Amino acid sequence: MILLPRVVLPCAVVLLALAGCGGGAGGPPRPPDPNPPLSGDVPLGRAVTLASGVALAAGPQAAFSSDDTATVVWAQAGFPIPGSGLTRIVPDVGAAESRVGETWSAAELINGSTSLQDQAGDSLVDLVASPGRGGAGAQAAWRRVRTASSAADVLLSARREGVGWSPASIAAEPAGVTFTSLRVASNGLGTDAAVWVETLGGLSQVQLSVRSPGTSWGPKRAVQTDSFLSGTEPAVAVDESGTVMVLWRQGAAGAGVVWARRFPFDGSSTLPFSVDGPLPPDSGSPTVIATAADRFMATWLRTEQDGVTRSLRAREAVGGLWPAGTRPIELQDLSVDEVQLAALPAGGALAVWRQGGALKWSRYAAGSWLNTPLDVDGGVAGAAAPQLATDATGRGFVAWLRRAGAVDDLLVATLAPLGDRFSAPQSARLGDGSASLPSLAVAPEGTGSVVLAWRQAVAGQAEPDLLVRLWRR
Repeated sequence: MILLPRVVLPCAVVLLALAGCGGGAGGPPRPPDPNPPLSGDVPLGRAVTLASGVALAAGPQAAFSSDDTATVVWAQAGFPIPGSGLTRIVPDVGAAESRVGETWSAAELINGSTSLQDQAGDSLVDLVASPGRGGAGAQAAWRRVRTASSAADVLLSARREGVGWSPASIAAEPAGVTFTSLRVASNGLGTDAAVWVETLGGLSQVQLSVRSPGTSWGPKRAVQTDSFLSGTEPAVAVDESGTVMVLWRQGAAGAGVVWARRFPFDGSSTLPFSVDGPLPPDSGSPTVIATAADRFMATWLRTEQDGVTRSLRAREAVGGLWPAGTRPIELQDLSVDEVQLAALPAGGALAVWRQGGALKWSRYAAGSWLNTPLDVDGGVAGAAAPQLATDATGRGFVAWLRRAGAVDDLLVATLAPLGDRFSAPQSARLGDGSASLPSLAVAPEGTGSVVLAWRQAVAGQAEPDLLVRLWRR
């Protein structure tokens, strides 16, 4: 069943329509608002339900464009077939948009024409969303894993510019090859880059496809030059000129090395470079962003000499070179995971990660990271699934889950430009149901508006609702 987006009405509004509203002299007190907007430093609006009563196959993923349009994409079975009065029984990708206030459009199928090879048991994974070309519109990419033995898996995308979505194929799986780990990046000016892993006969190799402004996805290119070592865990970023930087982990289990390779906008490429030295104990989980023209910031995790602790390392690339050595940006006392990285003005960067069950953060500015990482939430444990976004002024926003008894709360906080601490966290949940899979996006230019989407079983049902809150600034 597909439901139109709805805002849960406060009880006070219902009572007013039936019998007047109390709270005046001699009247009963007003009941509490069951769906209040947030206040304080991140005043997100009321929660709106985009989907309910259906099994979500992937997502949500949120994007905010510079024309102040918020987009949420997700995957589910049961999207309506336009003009037919029927619904799809196979999982598809759809989207809803908000252009004014807190009003959202009905869900719209965006993956275009269907294939007879699509089946109800297919999986849709690696779903991502980002602003479209010129910061306007939106785009999404995903991987369809087909259950039919004779059907090839495919990497797909869709882009909206103006009215309607335009689907496109990134790559189709050759015979005997398995696709995994699709990652997509965009510079917001029309250049998109997709990386993924192809595995054949137990050997994995990282592949790249680039879409330039006004063109379709280009042919895949091998990222690795060593075809005898497996490559996994790809990460990708695109700068404002269209130059692409790819990082990946290469090597056997327990002996991985993080490599990088630059693909300039003219179609050439540089040789791969080991960003963590030739023989680290074991490195992986790379992340990379573009911070300015031909400037990239990379982070990754290194297993230290004790064989247990995973430290967070960082290094900057400038003009295709990696001039500074690798260095840890935290205290190396507890293992790190779930790293998030976002760009700041003037070539800066903001990092948030989980360490010892709590969230930490650091800022890169004027060529160095903070001497000591700081707590996002006072060192409170139970944090998970952090999401980080920044706006054009350098303000940072973070959303995360925190285990509270038997449920997961959804918290949000903000960091002022050049600030030294995050604001006190606020709960964004609707009611008491457990939250999951948050996705946070900020308008890349102009307003710096914020959209937060997540799943939550508001009424304790088996299939969680898909919820969203907006802050239009």
